[in-house]
Amino acid sequence: MPSPVRMASWPGEFIATGANIDAENRIWGGMLVWKMTGDGPRQLVLVTWSVSGSNEFVEGQEHIIDWHPNEPVREARIAVNDVGGAVALIADGQGRWQVLDGKGNLQSVPIQFETTKQPIVLAFMNGIGKPVLIAGTVGMGFKVVGLDGSPLPTRLFP
Repeated sequence: MPSPVRMASWPGEFIATGANIDAENRIWGGMLVWKMTGDGPRQLVLVTWSVSGSNEFVEGQEHIIDWHPNEPVREARIAVNDVGGAVALIADGQGRWQVLDGKGNLQSVPIQFETTKQPIVLAFMNGIGKPVLIAGTVGMGFKVVGLDGSPLPTRLFP
């Protein structure tokens, strides 16, 4: 068995990661890190990447998140779609959830889930569709809604 090989590294502190594998066996990933920038303050960054079936590593985009360097990240979740688009669900020091929507916009989750203690994750509709929020509810299973709280479409395929 071959020895493990380091494919990439980023200067900073690891927070969370997520990945997805497509039909061609390419792994698409996203990683949330506190990135160190020389003498400046640290920055919260979502980095995307991919690895082909033949172990070719490609670093994707870096999304700098508008997050104060002294504000802790209590928890985070990353979801990645079938073509490498990544979204992040991030809880601040007080446990308030916010979502980075894949276009660089950080927004609060719907008010009923903002400080939830129930399970909460992100996913993508149909592999490359819009990201959705899946959140547990007390005694009622779970809800699946758009990032802004909108209901899912009643017809998913044309």
